[in-house]
Parts: sequence; C-alpha cells; structure tokens
Amino acid sequence: MTGEDSAPRVPVAVDAPAGAPPRTPLGWFRTLARDRRGDYTRSDRTLALTHPWPPGFDPATSAVYAHNALDIGAPPAVVFGVLVAATEWPSLYPNAAEVVIEDGKETVLRAGARFTWITFAVRQESEVTLFNPDVALGWTADSPGTRAFHRWWIEPRGGGCRLVTEEAQFGPVAFVGRYWMNRSLRAAHQLWLECIRDRVA
Repeated sequence: MTGEDSAPRVPVAVDAPAGAPPRTPLGWFRTLARDRRGDYTRSDRTLALTHPWPPGFDPATSAVYAHNALDIGAPPAVVFGVLVAATEWPSLYPNAAEVVIEDGKETVLRAGARFTWITFAVRQESEVTLFNPDVALGWTADSPGTRAFHRWWIEPRGGGCRLVTEEAQFGPVAFVGRYWMNRSLRAAHQLWLECIRDRVA
C-alpha cells in the first residue's frame, strides 16, 4: 500500500531465547527478519489465486496480503489431514499455540467449526468458512483491530501436490503494522509450509 516502504525498518534482534517462541508480535517480526531473511519480503499481489474471495477480502485493497506455495511429495488427502488436525498445529508450527476447537469438544476442523488460537502472540477467534476435503480449507480470524481470512488450496501434481496458502488482512492494526506484517506473514507462512512438508515426509 502507498507509503508502506517509508515505514521505519525493524531491528533484527530477538526478544526470546533460542528455541523459545517470541512472546510479542514485535518479537515475531524481529525473529522472522533475522532467521528467514530470504522469505522476509512482501508478496506479489498479482500472484493471488483466481478463486473468489469472501466479500471484503480483496487482496488488491487489503492492508496485508501474503501468498506462498510449495511442492510437497504427498497426496492431497494426506496434506489436508495435516491441515485440519488443528490441535496438532503447535507441535508442527512454532507460530501456533493453544488451539481449541469448539470449546475443546473437537480435535479436527470441519465446515463451520469455530476455534480459538494464538499466532504472532495474539489470540484469534476463527471460523472455518471454506471446507472442500482434499482441495481447500479457509477460516476467518478476528483479533483486536484486525480481521483476516486465511485459505489453503491443494493442487494435485503427479504423486504429490502443490500447497498454496494466502491471507488478506484489514483493520486499523493491520494498516498501522502493514510494513512489518506483510513481510512477517509471508515468512511465517513459508515456514508453515515447510513444516507441513517435513511432517508428511
């Protein structure tokens, strides 16, 4: 967005011991800038998939947008199984914690499921609004000052698949933090993709 690159540069020091997840959003920005420099860049919005977005989540006008893709040597059903096993995310991806689905009554996401979780050290309230087994999964995420939609698409390729993840964010907090979040979100999602690849391997 206009003026984003005029924001101050984030320092690359970390605020948590090695191996421990950062305790604040700024800590995540710093850690990702340090540890994943090659991924710590803004996404090209022209890469957005042509699948329709929910109303109000157009990447062309969002404060924050991230697009990542990775080829994975496992069939779509296996990858989808990892994605919907949300209570297992913390053991897979360091930027996810305290995932609770339907007040602890369920362990796997389904269409319409509501869940809470922590990412970037901020608690999110989410609802699954896109659910197409072995093809697509997406949810809303609400936190103070930000509303987001995060979706995953699985494209079969030979004996494996290409996993694509995209997220668009709006709101005053997303706008103020857009310089850091556009970069951090892309770096974090690339890490998530790699964690999924390693898990199914």
